[in-house]
Amino acid sequence: MIAVIGDIHGCYHTLLQLLDLIYTRYGEISVFATGDLVDRGKYSAEVVQCCIETGIMPVMGNHDYMFCSYFIDRRSTASAIWSYNGSMNTIKSYEANKEYLKDHIEYIRNLPLVIMTENSIISHAGISDRHYDNMIREGYYRNGGITDYFSDKLLDETGILWNREVLANLGELQVVGHTRQKSVRYEELTNAVYIDTSAFTGNKLSAVIIERGDIVDKYEVSTDSRDTGL
Repeated sequence: MIAVIGDIHGCYHTLLQLLDLIYTRYGEISVFATGDLVDRGKYSAEVVQCCIETGIMPVMGNHDYMFCSYFIDRRSTASAIWSYNGSMNTIKSYEANKEYLKDHIEYIRNLPLVIMTENSIISHAGISDRHYDNMIREGYYRNGGITDYFSDKLLDETGILWNREVLANLGELQVVGHTRQKSVRYEELTNAVYIDTSAFTGNKLSAVIIERGDIVDKYEVSTDSRDTGL
């Protein structure tokens, strides 16, 4: 049994409340996250540090990728587009927590693109039909090469960090964030669950509990206004 949390986006106080609910009910459960730890909310540095200290296991999101690109190579395309994708609050958060920055860059740059566990596949934006067909044809999916396949597609608008196309039915539950929902939404046709419930806009932060590829529970916490100023 595992828990997977949706896109956190700097909503630190909300994250703590959600974790409290999960741990109170399920004890020492393994907790994963769909990425986008940073940007938009006010407490990106605190969110990343919380993941490190509590052992939350995130995949990389597109905002995490832009964050790393900015500090590693400011001439990169990903760095350039970060400036209009919610970076300001992240920069402010690290100005107040300078001691975290170096370690957090290294932590985020090493986040996996995909985690496969308990008959479920966790990624930020999911594997679309378009790429799944290519992966099967080229032998990547059969040989466990999902990361290798997407490693040169990190800015591809249909890639695993940015995709909003229809997801492939992989035969196992896909757990994704990125595409915002009002509430957790399961799509039977593709056997996928969307768990980004737009915490940074003042809606809520959500998590699903998964056992053997089935969603057995979910938790949703309204966004703490301290995280957004809304």
